[in-house]
Amino acid sequence: MKNFKIKFLGLALAGMVLGACSQMGTYENADLMNEQAEANKAGAKLTPLGSGNENARTYSATNCVDFCIDLVKPEYSMQTATISNNSGPQTRVFTYTVHNTLTGFELAWNYDATNNAARKLRITVSGAGFTSPQTYTSNKVQSAGNGSNSFTFDASWAACGVVNIVAVMLDGNNVMVSAPITTTYGLIGACGGCDESFTYVDNGDKTYTFTYTPEENIANAALVFTFAQGTAISGLDASWSVNGQTRQKTMSLTSCTSYTWTVALNGNCSGNSRSSNVWTDFKVNDVSKKNNQEDKFTQVCD
Repeated sequence: MKNFKIKFLGLALAGMVLGACSQMGTYENADLMNEQAEANKAGAKLTPLGSGNENARTYSATNCVDFCIDLVKPEYSMQTATISNNSGPQTRVFTYTVHNTLTGFELAWNYDATNNAARKLRITVSGAGFTSPQTYTSNKVQSAGNGSNSFTFDASWAACGVVNIVAVMLDGNNVMVSAPITTTYGLIGACGGCDESFTYVDNGDKTYTFTYTPEENIANAALVFTFAQGTAISGLDASWSVNGQTRQKTMSLTSCTSYTWTVALNGNCSGNSRSSNVWTDFKVNDVSKKNNQEDKFTQVCD
């Protein structure tokens, strides 16, 4: 089995102050628990994963080198920060928490204010796992509110890959009323890891089973089966496109997940051939995954 070989990524937080109206805070373990308790008393739950923190740890208590996501009983690393827009005794505070799963980046937020001024939270994420920045803007809230959003990964990523998070507070007319707050998050990978593998089995009845397991997440992977000229092919669904004697599909692959296809093939036994090739290759992103480049499936011509 192949374990993650990764470097430690520390938490980096940068804040700017716009006049005297903006401030940002992050929380260590005790502070986060106190803030969580106060939010819960107000009826605004910051934990989207269940009652309490049974499947979460604070980000400051974990790191992407030593901590990982168990595939059976996942536990997540929660990073919390605040962005504020205060004026004298009037306070307006968004508290937001982020963490990654194996398929995306999760946001949960809660808002608390001492007046009814309308505010929105805008969060933009970019970096590892994303082909381009993704932005979420909350609905308008006044004295209190909460919400959540999921940013789905659409690019390859690995443990300790860096996600950049930019938070901005807006008023009800989408005018920025706080300086942007930028934080970074080191992605947590799956526990254990695995080696890439590709197996292909002749089932003895003119059907063949192919199983591919990637060792890392691959976004928008180009899969290509190549069959011999004249071979009749069935068993792949309509999501596979036909291009000559190949069957092609683009799909995102999750690390250590096995993908299996069983295909029925009937060779072209024209002429005097005693056997006919039926399958010759399988590629991911134009790289052959055969264990031996001489491997192929043939059928005896009756």
